[in-house]
Amino acid sequence: MQKKHKKRRSSCLNIILGLLLITIIIGAALINRQGFALNTPDDYKTTPETEMAEPGDIDLIPVSIDDIQDTRELWLVNEKYKIKENIPQMTVVSAYKKVPLSSSDIKMNAAALEQLQKMLSEAEKDSIDNLVVTSGYRTHEKQSELYKNADDKSYVQKAESSEHETGLAIDIQSVRHGIDIFDNAREWLLDNAWKYGYILRYPEDKTDITGIAYEPWHFRYVGQPHATFIKNNNLVLEEYIDYLKNNKGYTITVDSSEYYVYRATVKNDKIKVPKTVKYTVSSDNTGGYIITVLLNSK
Repeated sequence: MQKKHKKRRSSCLNIILGLLLITIIIGAALINRQGFALNTPDDYKTTPETEMAEPGDIDLIPVSIDDIQDTRELWLVNEKYKIKENIPQMTVVSAYKKVPLSSSDIKMNAAALEQLQKMLSEAEKDSIDNLVVTSGYRTHEKQSELYKNADDKSYVQKAESSEHETGLAIDIQSVRHGIDIFDNAREWLLDNAWKYGYILRYPEDKTDITGIAYEPWHFRYVGQPHATFIKNNNLVLEEYIDYLKNNKGYTITVDSSEYYVYRATVKNDKIKVPKTVKYTVSSDNTGGYIITVLLNSK
């Protein structure tokens, strides 16, 4: 009799263990299918976001890549993804008398400069009035010279590998504190720069991903809504582009404007873009194009 009870208990235990094993396998498979996992929409406190394949009310049509106006605002530039000398330079404008500069010859991308003016104006209202831009756009030749002459090359990239050659990156420092941004100014930038489309490009906790030493003074313009998504999810640009490569897209609301962002690749010299809705396109320098769709604006 006891042997029968033992056999029954053993049989039940085997069934339970089998069901548990099946549950673990299914769960692992689901996690593996999701790939690059970010915060769920429930984690967002200020801007609700959801993944989606394509907005149902948007018609996408193939358009020749030659007819696309490429902002290049989301270019990934690093040791792996370089700026070749034969690629036309981005248009830059003088920042002289528009923002505080350490040198009158500093130039920047026009959109980045416009938002920087707004950001520094707001900083002054919060008594952060000691910030100065020490570097902006650099030519290929200038970057080569800086790298060649740098004693510590962990803070200087080789020519073709520096964001400064896009005109979208700035070095911003405290005029009274040299290369180390004073604590209150640094904290203000970390808390507010994303509102103006800027991200801290080389954070201290992401050096293994960026391959660049921590640079609290180096900010990169990516525009909205990308800066908000990057800030909300604690990403660097490498991770953001990987996210778009591995997911179908996301929607996000920023300042009452709703956006849909997705990544497209070229097929037969064409990419799919919205037929009637307003959008912008930026190549990402890794073989794809990031399309930012304005769904509605108030």
